[in-house]
Amino acid sequence: MRKEIEMLIKFAAASAILLCAIGAHAQVAATAESILRQQDREFIARDLAPIDTREDLIYYLNNSDPKNPLNKLSAAARQRLLDDLIVNDEGQISSYRIDDIRTELSPSEAYRVFSLFGHAESAAKLNNGRIDNETDRKIIGLAGYVKSQQIVPEAYCNGGYCTYNQILQCDAARCRPPH
Repeated sequence: MRKEIEMLIKFAAASAILLCAIGAHAQVAATAESILRQQDREFIARDLAPIDTREDLIYYLNNSDPKNPLNKLSAAARQRLLDDLIVNDEGQISSYRIDDIRTELSPSEAYRVFSLFGHAESAAKLNNGRIDNETDRKIIGLAGYVKSQQIVPEAYCNGGYCTYNQILQCDAARCRPPH
């Protein structure tokens, strides 16, 4: 009888280990799928964004439409955004200035600006303590959930690598070494 109980305990332990391994495998697969979906969302947002090049940014900076979110920035901040822009060999924006966006705009306003570049979720990471409405609160609330695979805040595109810099943001998908 004792031998049967020992075998039953060993079987139960082995079953528990197997179930844990299966659960861990499923969790890894779900995480990998989640990362791929996030990368797809980022690709789509960037691909459909109205600002892709320096010329696109100049067009938007010269657009006086009151609905243009860039018009919420001061004239000096708009000029710095253009002056500090980094583009890749294909002319696509790979890094742009974010410190003025952080200091001058609410989370909702920052979200609208980042949407122009296809990086709307970046607004969640720029908590400047300013919350003007419930939308701002929800955007800041996303900070723990936004796990961008491509956008590197506080970095710039430096010869194909996103390099630390407090005032810029790097788009790793577009940051490529020069040809």
